[in-house]
Amino acid sequence: MQYDITSKIIVENGKEAILRVFQNRCPLSSELIETLPQEQPTLKKGDYIIKITEPDGREEIQVWEFKTIWKKEDIKNLMQYTLRLEQQYKIPVTPYLFLFLPSSSATDVYEDNRFRFQFVLIKLWELDSNKILESEDYVLYPFIPIMANGETVTLEAEKKLYNSTLKKEDKSDLLTAMTIFAGLKDKSLCATLIKRRRDIMIESYGYRLIKDEGFAEGKIEGKIEGKNEGKIEGEIKGLRDGILLALDFRYGQEAQNLAHSIKKIDSLEILTNIYNALRQKNGLECIERMLK
Repeated sequence: MQYDITSKIIVENGKEAILRVFQNRCPLSSELIETLPQEQPTLKKGDYIIKITEPDGREEIQVWEFKTIWKKEDIKNLMQYTLRLEQQYKIPVTPYLFLFLPSSSATDVYEDNRFRFQFVLIKLWELDSNKILESEDYVLYPFIPIMANGETVTLEAEKKLYNSTLKKEDKSDLLTAMTIFAGLKDKSLCATLIKRRRDIMIESYGYRLIKDEGFAEGKIEGKIEGKNEGKIEGEIKGLRDGILLALDFRYGQEAQNLAHSIKKIDSLEILTNIYNALRQKNGLECIERMLK
């Protein structure tokens, strides 16, 4: 969920930068198409359709899919979008997959016993983070932690972004996105960024979404995991992890002792009660009383 939010922040504010930096293109215009045509497959949160017009009038549709980990079967969605968009718009369609975490099996071709599908695979972890850091494409700075050598320059990028001339709300969104991506590689780096910039991040739209919905996602994923395993352990783990995420983003250091106690809870009933208390925006004191 949180990576869908971060990619949304970047695409909505930086599609031109993505085209320029990752494709070396400067089109006359680029338009984000919010929805697929009627009767088309539903566009997932991490997928975007961009209509590009070149200075000579040539048009192209690009499908951008942002994925945290490589799953071969997910490419079928990208293939469906590509085929249906070609039918709808009657212009060239180029599919792109932006992959965040390293995978030795990731490839730019999908093949099975019926299909062969070619797409553009952008491996973020192989791209030079210094190239972004040396630019003023601040909207791409959130990608730095997951790029090559990114962990070593993340704090420098965070400082440069914080001191930039961007509007405060834009800084807030981008710093939040950077923090989330940092958590993919190094949880301690993520915690450091939260501690350093919580004052401005707290105003971010992405921060609010994660604060209010992060634990709900954990609960959903836990239910799926538990169902697949035929055990309750998956639901407990997902719910507990989601609650810890929500406490961290909502209360920070203030909830440290409470979080330590919750990590030891294996009761689905107690965790569900805490989850409901958070959804109702009850304070820490209420949750602490539930643990006594």
